[in-house]
Amino acid sequence: MFKEIKPTEITNYKNAVDLFGQGAVTMVRKGETANPMTIAWGSLGVLWRVPCLSVYVHKTRYSKQLFDQADRFAVCFFGKEHASQLSYFGSASGRNEDKVLKSRLTLKEEDGYFLFEEAELVVFCEKMGQTDFDIDKIKPKPILDWYRKDGVHTIYCGKIIKAFRKE
Repeated sequence: MFKEIKPTEITNYKNAVDLFGQGAVTMVRKGETANPMTIAWGSLGVLWRVPCLSVYVHKTRYSKQLFDQADRFAVCFFGKEHASQLSYFGSASGRNEDKVLKSRLTLKEEDGYFLFEEAELVVFCEKMGQTDFDIDKIKPKPILDWYRKDGVHTIYCGKIIKAFRKE
C-alpha cells in the first residue's frame, strides 16, 4: 500500500545524494507493456520553479527510443533486497524479452503510469524536456574517452506529478 507524499518530502525517505545509487528503476509505457530500466544516475531538484526529477539514458539502450516517444515516465526506488532484479533490469533488453515477467516483481498501473508494488518510493513525472550531453564540454578524460567510444547519454527532465512512499 502506498501513501501519496509531497515532492518536497521525497528526501525524508531517501537521502538526495544516495537516491539513485541505492536502487532505482525508471519505466515508460510501450502500449500496454512496461519497459523497466535500472538507473544509477539521476537528479532531484527544481527547474523553472517546478519540482522535477531527471534521469539519464544512454543512446545504445532500447529504452532511449521509448523515452524519446513518451510524454511521461515513472521512477521506482527499491531497497537492497531487490538488487538481483535491478541488476537484471540493467542487463537485459525489453526489446528481446518481457523483463517484468522474468523479474517476478508485481506490476501495477495507476493514473496511466506503471509502478512496482515492491518499491519503497515511487515518483510519476511528465517530461518537460530532454537534451544530450555535449561531448565537446565534457572535461574528465576517462569519461570523455568512454563517450567518444560509445556515445552520450540523454537527460530527460520530468515535472514531478505525484510521489508515493510505501506504508
